[in-house]
Amino acid sequence: MRGRPVLGAFSGFFFGLFLSLALFQWQIWPLDAASVYGLPVVFLVVGIVGGLWAPLGRGKARAATETAGATGSAMAGNAGAAEEATSVEDDDGGEDDDGGGGDGDGDGDGGDGGGGDGD
Repeated sequence: MRGRPVLGAFSGFFFGLFLSLALFQWQIWPLDAASVYGLPVVFLVVGIVGGLWAPLGRGKARAATETAGATGSAMAGNAGAAEEATSVEDDDGGEDDDGGGGDGDGDGDGGDGGGGDGD
């Protein structure tokens, strides 16, 4: 089975239901049996067909080349490159990046953040 027919069915049903309510709210279509039951069922079927037809997921050729070309050493090399990309070293010798200071508020004054002389 290809695609995602269950996702299409749920999406189509709720799209049809909310479309019928929106058309009623905008006074374009009266809220009758055809709109309450008909549109959700029609879009349920459209969603199932669309879910079966849609080319979602990995393609057969792409999945085959990824599994055939992946070896233990290549995977270890890729993991090392990914680790290097995620761990960024600071150029300031390990200091905090709060703009200097030591109070952590980023203003660089190094104090407690209080202002004035207390008067």
